[in-house]
This record gives sequence, C-alpha cells and structure tokens, in this order.
Amino acid sequence: MRHAGTGAVRVAFTLGLLAGGAAIGIADTCDAPWGYYSPCRVQTLVPVDGSASVPLTLTFVSSDNAPWPWTAYPMDDSLCSGNTLTPWASFSRYSGTAPPAAISSATITVTTNAQGLGRGVREAYACVSVASFARVAIPIEMGVDDRIFDSDFELGNPSWSASAADGGDLSITPAAAMSGAEGLQAFVDDTAALYVEDDTPSDEPRYRARFYLSPHDFDPGEAEGHLRTRVFIAFTEGPTHRVAAIVLKRSGGAYSLGARARTADGSQTSTAFFPIGAVPHAVEIDLVPATAGANGSLELWIDGVSKTKLTGLANSLSAVDFVRLGALSVKTGASGTLYFDAFASRRQLYVGPIQ
Repeated sequence: MRHAGTGAVRVAFTLGLLAGGAAIGIADTCDAPWGYYSPCRVQTLVPVDGSASVPLTLTFVSSDNAPWPWTAYPMDDSLCSGNTLTPWASFSRYSGTAPPAAISSATITVTTNAQGLGRGVREAYACVSVASFARVAIPIEMGVDDRIFDSDFELGNPSWSASAADGGDLSITPAAAMSGAEGLQAFVDDTAALYVEDDTPSDEPRYRARFYLSPHDFDPGEAEGHLRTRVFIAFTEGPTHRVAAIVLKRSGGAYSLGARARTADGSQTSTAFFPIGAVPHAVEIDLVPATAGANGSLELWIDGVSKTKLTGLANSLSAVDFVRLGALSVKTGASGTLYFDAFASRRQLYVGPIQ
C-alpha cells in the first residue's frame, strides 16, 4: 500500500451496499429443465461480520396440465445429495407451486451472513427441486472482505489515490462512459503517462481486477514501429517493480490485448495477443503469486471469456501493493484517445462483465 500521491481523480463505487454488504450476480440467465433462473451464480460481498441479500428468480415454463410444486434449500453439496444445510446462507422463501400451462416466476431472497467468519470466500449451492425434474444446483458465493476498490468515475464520490493528468489530458467525461454517466478519457498527444492509481491493495497474495476499455482511435505510434502500450500495471513494493500488466497492441490498424507477468528473477512471461475491436470491452486479470517454487499464475479474460492462463510461474515476489490504469509506457508517435470505465478489484472472486 502506497501512502504518497500526485493528485486525485474522483470516482464512484459501482456496487451499492445492502444490509452491510453488496449483492451481485454473474450472467443474466441460465437454462434449467423446468425453465430458467437468474442470476446464474449468486455472489455477495460482505465485510467481516456483515451480511448481504440478493434476489434469485426462478422462471417456470410449463405446458403441463398439472401444477409443479417446487422447493429450494441451501446446501454445501453441489450434487444436492447431502444432509448439511449451509449455516451462512438462508432463503426468505423455500417452496411454492408453479401454475399449470403457464410461464410464471418466483423470487427467493438469498441472505448470506459472515458473522463469526474470517476473510475469504465461502461456496455453497441453492438446490432447486421442481416437480419430477432433476435437481438444479445454483452456485452461491460469499466473499468476506473480498472487495478491494471499485470505481466508475461518477461525480461526488471517493477518489483514486493519485493521478497523472499532464495538464488535463486525463479527464472524466461523458464521452468515455461505458457504465453510468461518465468514464475516464486519456487523450494522448505526447509521451507523458496518463493514469489513475489505487494504493488500496496491501501486500495482496492474490489480486483480481476488471475494467472496461475502448481503444477508440488510439495509435501507439505505428508509423515509428511502436505497436504496444500498457493500459494496466500492478506493482509490488520493497523494492517497487511491475508484477503484471495488460498490454494494448495495434498493428495495421487492428487492436489486440495481451498480458504479462514478471517472475522473481526479473524475467517476463507474456501471453499471446487476442483481437478486439475499437469498442468497449470488459478486461479482467487474476494474478496469483507463487507460494512454493513455480506455482503462480496469471489469467486473462476478455468480455467474460477466459482467453489464456499462464501457469507454473515462479513469481513469489508478486504480492500487489498498488495499481495504475491508463495510457502507460507511451512512446514517440503515439496519439489519439483511450476510454476507461467500471474498475473493480477483488481478492478472490471473479468480477465478470456488467450485466
């Protein structure tokens, strides 16, 4: 965690608090033998000893002439075959009846409670039984003290730890909005780095971050043979050095993204580059420093799809202390505009695209 800054850019938290925590869902809907449900995975983010609630909606699509009775219960067992109810998850509604020959819905409020539990992720399942259909296990995840920092660059909210704006070339504007009313714009007209910095991480043994990026019309300096620019960097301290980065590439006017990880001996391992368009994309990484030998990893997602995972990394010195988001390592000939929005970081839980 850093304690010095060069200025501040205002931000907003993207997830509102509910009963001491935040409730989110991963993906819109998932199919079931009896219809579908939403969200596909229930996630809650709660502080230590806090709680949070989130709705889980079951939609029944029936062509039968008889009603469908249903029940739901929280279990530790993904096969829904055990006898142990999950002690930290409860439902406001456990049963009901879907009417015949109709499309109907029932909403269950899932409440998770971290009372007496320490930091970490707990996993369970909402086991749903409908008429004679096979039971469906819907994942429930509770992240206790899992949130690190969230920002969607809206007005009237807390600030990033520091920023480098180069006389106004980094700004918050509606033109950059990809979630909400405003986003972060980096207007590149020289080699000065443009970024916001978050020093909330503190020697994190695992670090996940998701943000939205639009390359828009950015040129890293193709005419001079400069094809790459870092758009996100994670750092460690003592001494300070880069431990992971997301790199934007443009070649022949076509954009692509890749990731890099630094190992304990100072060498660097890179992924392949994956094509993207000059439109908004959800970009996410999961950095896991090695705990013994070469068991570290770095995974890259683009638009909710895991594109690649570097494994076997000897990156034991890669605990994250601060990160930067923006136009970084800019070279001569670079020009144009990059847009950023909807930054979210976690200790363990997958963030995923905004739904």
